[in-house]
Amino acid sequence: MTLDANELFKSTTYAAKLRFYPAPQAIKPRKFKNVALGPTLAVGTPVAYDTSTNNWVVWAQAGINETNLIKGFVWPDPIVLHATNEMIGNVMIMGSLHRADVVLPVGETSGNLDTALQDKIIKEQGFIVEGLPKTR
Repeated sequence: MTLDANELFKSTTYAAKLRFYPAPQAIKPRKFKNVALGPTLAVGTPVAYDTSTNNWVVWAQAGINETNLIKGFVWPDPIVLHATNEMIGNVMIMGSLHRADVVLPVGETSGNLDTALQDKIIKEQGFIVEGLPKTR
C-alpha cells in the first residue's frame, strides 16, 4: 500500500492579501448613510464624509459637501448598507496602502482616483499611498 501526500492547503486556497496597513488605533467606527439599493462596500473602497447629512458615503470625484475628498477606506471588513437604516462600519482613517488595492467606485475613472490619491489632503490626514503612477 502506498501513501498519498496529504496536502493541507492548495495555492488557490488563499486570496492575495491586500496592502492596507493602518496606523495604531486608526480604524474607527463610522455611520454610513442608507442607500436605496443597499449595496455592499468592498474592503478598500474610498469613503468621504458628507457634511450636509453628517454621514459617511462612497467617495465621488464630482461630489459636493466634501464627498469629493477621500477621508478613509473601508477596512478590515466589507460594509453592507441597508436600504432604510443607517449602518455603522469600520474605516481606516490613517496609515499606508497600495494604489492597486484601492477599489474603484462605480462611475469613477482610474485617472480621477489617482488624482484624488495624490492630493495633499491625503498626506495631511496621515495616509501614505504607494504605487501611484506619479506623485506631487
